[in-house]
Amino acid sequence: MRTLYNALLSGVICLLATSIAPVTAQDVIRLNSPDRQTEVRISVGETIQYEVLFNGEQVLAPSKLSLTIDGIGTLGKNPDLERQTRNLVDRVLEPVVPRKSSTIRDRYHQPSLQFAGNYSVEFRAYNDGIAYRFVTDLGEDQIRIRDEQLEFNFVGDHTLCFP
Repeated sequence: MRTLYNALLSGVICLLATSIAPVTAQDVIRLNSPDRQTEVRISVGETIQYEVLFNGEQVLAPSKLSLTIDGIGTLGKNPDLERQTRNLVDRVLEPVVPRKSSTIRDRYHQPSLQFAGNYSVEFRAYNDGIAYRFVTDLGEDQIRIRDEQLEFNFVGDHTLCFP
């Protein structure tokens, strides 16, 4: 009985250690889509950068992102990463606006990277794409975003069709 208790306790400790882990600037945070075909690699150094691979082949080379806010500065410039948490979401949404289907499966893996300065960046990897967003708790009722930097450094020379 004591062995079972120790094994369960070790499992819980390992789970917590991987869910909330300190990260150093040298680390690369890896994120996979639920079907594991899409991988996002996030690095934090002088800037926040991400790259995307699909089936092991690089699609986006390292690309920067940041957010400049009047009176605050640039979030993502010389960021101080304090910790990360990970989340797996698998839920069903019922859209207000009618679609082909009355429900939508919302399934993704998400790390949330908390930075000094009361902001975080959340990345999401879906089976059919990726997303990110800045989340702030700056103590202000309103903020004015002056600029958002989001690079898409595609590997190779591709043709883009845009309506």
